[in-house]
Order: sequence, then C-alpha cells, then structure tokens
Amino acid sequence: MVDVIKPQPGATICDPACGTGGFILASHDYISKHFSLDIEQKKALRSKTFKGWEIVDNAARLCVMNLYLHGIGGEESPIIVADALASDPGERFDVVLTNPPFGKKSSYTIVNGEGSASMYLYVENADAVFEKAVSAGSRVTMPIADTFWGDRAGGIVDPFGHSWMVGKRIKELSDKEIEEASKAMFARKP
Repeated sequence: MVDVIKPQPGATICDPACGTGGFILASHDYISKHFSLDIEQKKALRSKTFKGWEIVDNAARLCVMNLYLHGIGGEESPIIVADALASDPGERFDVVLTNPPFGKKSSYTIVNGEGSASMYLYVENADAVFEKAVSAGSRVTMPIADTFWGDRAGGIVDPFGHSWMVGKRIKELSDKEIEEASKAMFARKP
C-alpha cells in the first residue's frame, strides 16, 4: 500500500489503528530509500512526520518500542493509546494509512442521563459471551442474531444497569449494502 501511495518528504502521515506500527515503519523506509534527505528533512522524518493511535495497550507498547528501535520519535511518542474513532483529534494529515478492522476492544462508550454506560463490544465468539452474560444475570434486550450491518450481535442490560451490545463482524459490507439491507429489514416490519 505504501508503494502505491508513495509518501513524500514533509508529508504528515497518520495511522489511526497502528497496531505495532507496520505502516509507519514502511512509510519511513519508503521515504528514506526513495529520497536524498538533508539533515533537517531527516530530523522532521524522525520526529514530526508520523502520528498513530492504538486502542490496545500491549499493541501500543510494542509499536512505541518498534518505532524507537527504528529511530522514529522525538521528545514525545508519536503513538497515542486511545480510540481514534471516539472523537475528532482536531489534527489533519496529508496521508492516512491504516489496516481495519478497528475493534478488538469496545470502540465507543456513551453515558446516559442516569449515569449508566452503553457499549458495543467486539469479541471472537459473540454467542458464547452473550450466553455467559445472560447466565450471569443480564437481561436480553435484543436476541443475538445476524444483523443488517454485517455483525452477529445481541443486546443485554447487565445487573448494574449498563447496556451492552456484544458482536462479531461476520460480513464486510459497503455503506450502500448496509443501507439497502436496513431498508429491506424495516420494510418487512409491521
């Protein structure tokens, strides 16, 4: 992908789901190998070019160490341990390289007026996690089923009043396919 994008010196490059830093490292290597950089450009490449987000702590630690071992980073790490989808960071970049899917952990949390949280949790075995939650005392709000948006998912309210959706992506769909599936589903409702 980096060879297709052909990042240039001076470009700002972001990976909002950076994992262990593969796209950042590949971009750094591409620029280093394809351009004759002066000292200032090399400093900028090392400390001002890259920014990444990673939601999983252990992956973020591996990424930071990986970048450090390759001489990438300045006074502060270019990696932020946070969910890049939770809010707009306010920054804009010349190049965004990422490798979805986002979501080995919950990607979004909303707190309602009563203070209880609502979460969508992606897991490897949605049926097993759903059944375990129900057997532990959670109330079913949406039976687990294949959804129009491509997940196998179900909804519960746990004994503490928190609302959860537990799901697993089973089919990648385009926005158009999701819209069509949604319309078809709601057309069947009485």
